[in-house]
Amino acid sequence: MKTETFVLWRPAFGGALLLWLTLAAVLLAGHAPLNAADPSPPPNTLTAAEKEAGWRLLFDGRTLDGWKASEDPASFTIRDGMIVAHAVGAPIQGQAPHPKCHLFYVGSDGRAAFTDFEFQADVMTETDSNSGFYFHTRYIENDWPQKGFEVQINSKGNEPIKTGSLYKVANTAESLASDNEWFRLRVTVRGKRVVIQVNDKTAADWTEPDGFVVRHPPWYSERRLSSGTFALQAHDPKSTVYFKNLRVRPLDAPPWGETWVNPPKEPIPGVEHRSFHSASMQRGVGFNIYLPPGYAGSEQRFPVVYYLHGMTDCESTHPQLFGILDRAIRAGEVPPMILVYTMCGRTSFYADSPDGEVMGETVFIKELIPHMDRTVRTIASRGGRAVMGFSMGGAGAVKFACKYPELFSSAVSLSGGYYPGETEKARHPAVFRKMFGDDVKRFDDQSALAMARADGGKIPLRIVVGTKDPHLEVNRKMKAALADLKINFKYEEIEGVGHRPPLVFEAQGLKAFQFHAHRFPAK
Repeated sequence: MKTETFVLWRPAFGGALLLWLTLAAVLLAGHAPLNAADPSPPPNTLTAAEKEAGWRLLFDGRTLDGWKASEDPASFTIRDGMIVAHAVGAPIQGQAPHPKCHLFYVGSDGRAAFTDFEFQADVMTETDSNSGFYFHTRYIENDWPQKGFEVQINSKGNEPIKTGSLYKVANTAESLASDNEWFRLRVTVRGKRVVIQVNDKTAADWTEPDGFVVRHPPWYSERRLSSGTFALQAHDPKSTVYFKNLRVRPLDAPPWGETWVNPPKEPIPGVEHRSFHSASMQRGVGFNIYLPPGYAGSEQRFPVVYYLHGMTDCESTHPQLFGILDRAIRAGEVPPMILVYTMCGRTSFYADSPDGEVMGETVFIKELIPHMDRTVRTIASRGGRAVMGFSMGGAGAVKFACKYPELFSSAVSLSGGYYPGETEKARHPAVFRKMFGDDVKRFDDQSALAMARADGGKIPLRIVVGTKDPHLEVNRKMKAALADLKINFKYEEIEGVGHRPPLVFEAQGLKAFQFHAHRFPAK
């Protein structure tokens, strides 16, 4: 990587004047070619080969479009094609004795998220400056990022956790970068492995162990590999850090290589993990099942609610609904019912792939439901069956209920992802190619809205979203579309709640089960 050097002059009368060397100015203006046969591209651009390889720019060098700052947005400015991080404003009581701010990448649609990826950026720190790069995180106002991991950016001599450390998880004391010189930061996440490189030298190579959790400080408890967005840190008023050439290449984990049987890491009270054989995929597929009080020792049949998981999740993710339902049944707030958490493919969009390897629709509609009706005392009819889901699963619940009105009596969507095919194709190129053959029409023709339009309002729907959820606008658009179609539905927004399943479940789980219960047959 070509090194670009700045001279930083801090005169005795105070303040800071940034003086550019002539060469540095030329390089920033356009990256002078190394030789006539190998010209370097201008900063904040991609070559045709890089685009073909799947790289995407996160910063255009001119605007902060697609980025959202917490606390004081003036902490992030643009100068000469660089993002400049320098905290301003007032400190927040109880958090730090100095102002701070974080700049989150939210994308053009406000819902940017990455699971497996390769990230690159060119970074330079002024003397004794501190910053960080977060991944798998989510936007949060007026606080340190709660979710995901931080890559340390701090090269000062007395700092024990140096640039390139996976902060407080895999630390390095070796200095691979120097203040006042550009360095390239590369972060690669594949599955459970994180590799961090500084100027092409490995600073950290860490694999997340089973059951990993950071318990102290308590706000680190969400530091687990999952999915989320990126953030830059303006740490304090004495630190100034520059970023340019921010880019990402999604490395979508192929859904056909995932595990379809995922028992919970810790037992869920009152819940049993089971599996069945999928004839369509010739593999075992897992599910979690809750049987209500009164099931054991009786011959009674019970209605069943199927829960569809969100993107990158599985049958054992976010199990809070089991406890919510059990408490509601015991309190007499809803009648006894069965709850099943399904596994339909982490990134299936609840569709069948053209090659038949990922059968996200078939495994649920034609395999799991018949299996349940054969092996569990369900009410094996439309009147005793309902479906609900979160995010990708919320849209899936509406899709299935409207596509198969003979199977379901109601559907509840929590934070549903009602995005058109063009958006999902751009967001998940490898998955979209696998699941829909790169065919946007194929996606749109089997979307929740398309199925609702075809159904014509036979199935009662309940749609819920938080006012801080990045899916808020598409849910409002779905509401308007359903109203135009005169579809039978209820709609509610949860004030102050974002795209966080436990909070959504806490606020709306009971209402969801009550909504379903009103459509189930009386005892």
